[in-house]
Amino acid sequence: MKFRTLMVAAIVAMLPQFKAGAQVNLPAGSTSTQLSDLMIALQFQHIKLWFAGKHGN
Repeated sequence: MKFRTLMVAAIVAMLPQFKAGAQVNLPAGSTSTQLSDLMIALQFQHIKLWFAGKHGN
């Protein structure tokens, strides 16, 4: 129970920084995105999907 509570608190604390499903904001005139930005956004989408599946949502 403590682990699940800790994980949920950690994800909730990070959500304002990384909005899952949102476009990655690029500077004006930039055509490339850093791989790390894309991977972080994708990781948070997968975390949300995993929790939704685990809880039957």
